[in-house]
Amino acid sequence: MDGVATGFIVLMIALGGISAFVADILGYKIGKKRLSLWHIRPKYIARGSVTITGMLIPLITVLLLAASSAEFRTWVTRGRKAVQELKQKEEEVQAKNTLLRKTNRSLKSSQDLLLTNKKRQDELNKTLEEKKKEAEAQSSRADQLKKTIDTQQGQLGRLSQAVNRAEASIKKFQTESASFRKESAAARKTLDSTKQLLAKEQTSLKEIRSSLVAADAAKTQALSDYNSLNARNLEIQKNNDELTKNLNELRTQLPSLIAQIETMKGDRDNAKGDLTDLLHQIEDQTNVLERVRKENSTYAAFSRTSAPMFSKGEELARIIVPSSLTTDEARNLLRSLVRSARTAAAGKGALPDPDYPFPGEAGLLRVVNRLEIPQSEVEDFWIKQITPSSATRVLVARSTVNRFVGEPVTLDLAFYPNPIVFQEGDIIAEGRVDGRNSDISVFGEIRDFVRTYVNAKAKRVKMIPFQGRDGETFGELDPGQLLSTIRTIRSTDRLLRLQAVARKDTRAGDKLEFDLVVR
Repeated sequence: MDGVATGFIVLMIALGGISAFVADILGYKIGKKRLSLWHIRPKYIARGSVTITGMLIPLITVLLLAASSAEFRTWVTRGRKAVQELKQKEEEVQAKNTLLRKTNRSLKSSQDLLLTNKKRQDELNKTLEEKKKEAEAQSSRADQLKKTIDTQQGQLGRLSQAVNRAEASIKKFQTESASFRKESAAARKTLDSTKQLLAKEQTSLKEIRSSLVAADAAKTQALSDYNSLNARNLEIQKNNDELTKNLNELRTQLPSLIAQIETMKGDRDNAKGDLTDLLHQIEDQTNVLERVRKENSTYAAFSRTSAPMFSKGEELARIIVPSSLTTDEARNLLRSLVRSARTAAAGKGALPDPDYPFPGEAGLLRVVNRLEIPQSEVEDFWIKQITPSSATRVLVARSTVNRFVGEPVTLDLAFYPNPIVFQEGDIIAEGRVDGRNSDISVFGEIRDFVRTYVNAKAKRVKMIPFQGRDGETFGELDPGQLLSTIRTIRSTDRLLRLQAVARKDTRAGDKLEFDLVVR
């Protein structure tokens, strides 16, 4: 449980005790002075002063805590939003987890795409290198072909010059003598062979030129492929740069997302702790509600038409519990208390029900985790509460809920300390009474004296009140003594002092018996 909440509860319990103590003293002093304001009776002034004092002390305490502690203010203002905040935190954590999973998937797909692009880039680079080598080979071949063409052209020029010289020689020697005709024929044969060789060289030159054109075309295509591959490589490199940038951004965001998720997990754990406390409280209240609902379900229709018999918290019986009892003694004492309660319940119209968890007109019922405990275990439970005590106590049996005529009564037990609070002859309270008033007025003053002063002193010394339908009482005044006291007061015909004196030694669980003394 939160320390602030625990401290607040402890502080409020302590302040409740302080408020009761201060209010009792203040009410006693104000009532004793019999102050009157605006024609208001003194008893109402005393009650108002006690009430205002009891209200101011917790109010000032809460204000001081709220002013001095930010955690207290947060606890007061945000306590009801624990479940909503937990739900919101869980939704945020789920959203962050979904975003993280999407981010991881995107990161993985980006990495896969990056690896694929790298593979494609390597393949393109390999193809580009091959194309470069082919282009270099085509360029080298073209250079070789150019050199061959230049060589063939040089040979063709030399052959053309030889043909021209041969033709000139033929023309020159045609005019010469026949002795040179054989030589001319031989020269013609040489010329024909030379022309044939020239034709072959021209054909070879045409082939070389066509090869050169094809080589140029191949070189141009290779350069075009190289440029396209280079463009694709640049595009892939650009995509890789963008993917790398996105990957770096995602990696940069990943620690912050993880930190946010961890923070939200911590908030979720804290909210779960608050929710667990709230659920435990709800479960406790549900158990009580289930017990009351189960007790009332059988008699709901009947109760609306029958007269009320016992109200919730009304006392049926009480018994003194001595110290250091054995188990058998505690069992007998508990059964004696239950028998007394059954007698009181039967006297007001309670009837047993064979279908109810306990026999008789009144009995013990205990529900834990929405399950009824058997009657034997209920008895053992209360016996364990009785036996370990080393001091005298009072065990009081009260009605758990409102009961009606014809129903069995479920009992709720409570322990109280039982010390001696008044000794014989102690003055319990003191007040004023006017003998000049009428008998009815004197009776009202005595009644107010008992209710205001005597009961207040009994509460202050922690006597155990008898809880009835008309409220709390600590005892009854003897009617004969009351009439005798009224006659004594009226006979004086003056203002007197009235005292309540303890008749005998009185413990906290006893009925308050006192004598009225006029002075």
